[in-house]
Amino acid sequence: MRARGERKEAGSWVKFRLLMWKNFVQQLRHPVQTAAELLLPVLTMSLVLVLRSQIDPEVLETRTYLPIPAHTLNYSVTVLGGMNLTRMSMAFSLENAVAV
Repeated sequence: MRARGERKEAGSWVKFRLLMWKNFVQQLRHPVQTAAELLLPVLTMSLVLVLRSQIDPEVLETRTYLPIPAHTLNYSVTVLGGMNLTRMSMAFSLENAVAV
């Protein structure tokens, strides 16, 4: 038997129910915040869908490039020498079953 002043510790389920009740009461006490939490994600995704429907997709044909030998820099010097350095860009392609 327990002594008169001892209390039984609450289990996980009781703690979870109390936490959910506290959250529910807090949501009731702040209706503007609750409405914002519910409506802002819906409005944001609606805006994304509307904007996406306004833009037509642009289909580009697949570009293929000839392989460049990596064991020497002789070819790289000619390529880099003729490049416009103000508009530099980098391209990389994996060589595997997905990319081929």
